Amino acid sequence: MCGMKFYDIIQRDCSIRPPKAASLLIIGAFMGGISMPSVSLAAPKAIGTFQYWTVYADKSGTAPICYAMSKPRKKLPVGAKRGEIFLTITHRVGDGVRYEPSLRVGYPISPKSDPMAQIEGDRFRFFSGAHAKTGADEWAWLEEIDQGTRFVEALRKGSTLSFSATSQRGTKTKDTYSLMGFTRAMKALDEACP
Repeated sequence: MCGMKFYDIIQRDCSIRPPKAASLLIIGAFMGGISMPSVSLAAPKAIGTFQYWTVYADKSGTAPICYAMSKPRKKLPVGAKRGEIFLTITHRVGDGVRYEPSLRVGYPISPKSDPMAQIEGDRFRFFSGAHAKTGADEWAWLEEIDQGTRFVEALRKGSTLSFSATSQRGTKTKDTYSLMGFTRAMKALDEACP
């Protein structure tokens, strides 16, 4: 049986994985961060915006994918050259996945980085695609699978989330997200992908 760390599961080729390539392509294509000249995907439909959170649904495939997304309100260091930066909470109905947090930091994360999210007094460790050798080096996922519910509950109760990581060039970044509208966004997410 697989261990509880997400990156261990990926390396052991178990059934639970970070978002499938199609999920990353859909989100990335919408954000303009991935060019897909030969891939034809329908753009996700915006379900609604709730202060700093927007909920999207893609029901074009055999199983819907829905996600709530937010961009950081503050990015440090100021002026660092980075691509698209955002946080998503995803439901992948076909895979039985609910409330899956992932972050795109806008640069390749160092495999030695220890990405961390902080919501008020709660800290959550993440791992990067670079660490797990998935090829998704700009992405990070919650390290402890069984902490997903606790993470989402902390988001519901908190006012801000800060996320820290280190690039492959050694630049330390810290992005701060507002959680205003998060609870209403989760309600819309649950309704879009029950």
